[in-house]
Amino acid sequence: MAATLIKGAPPKRPRAHRQVRDAETGRWRTATRGDKRATTDRWRTQASVQLWTDEVPKRDATAKTAAAAEDALVERLQALLAESSPERPRTDLTVADVARLWLAAPERHDVATSSLGVYESSCRRWLLLEPLPDLGKLRFRQLELRDVSAWLLAIASASGIPTARTARSVLSNIVRYGMRRATR
Repeated sequence: MAATLIKGAPPKRPRAHRQVRDAETGRWRTATRGDKRATTDRWRTQASVQLWTDEVPKRDATAKTAAAAEDALVERLQALLAESSPERPRTDLTVADVARLWLAAPERHDVATSSLGVYESSCRRWLLLEPLPDLGKLRFRQLELRDVSAWLLAIASASGIPTARTARSVLSNIVRYGMRRATR
């Protein structure tokens, strides 16, 4: 699909192309102008759609007519969009709740694998340790810069600046995750 994909936008009507079975290889190929129509010909269409989860799956459909192939593909892409649609707003989550969701999320792969262990231990130590720190008790939507600054200053004075930098990276990932997933 040459057009720019918009997250969650309904798929544009794909265009089907005729395919013929190659006599030599037995494989399907796109029909050219010289190919004559036959009853065994099929119509194939392909398209991609950007889901709410930032995935861009490419799907295809085949049928005996162009309209049927296009309709089938549009239905498949709309079903994918419906499955990936965001949840209803959840305003009662605390920062610690979002941190727990982030730890359990399989899509934390935007973090380097060598950093995952360090980030997990930092998250557990500075956000989830009982009793919960003040930042962990705050509602996610009430998170403000002054709270984060005070939290980072306390970490830096207790364990050093490199530890505070790691905690800042962890909190940045948690906030990014919470904005995309947990609070929609």
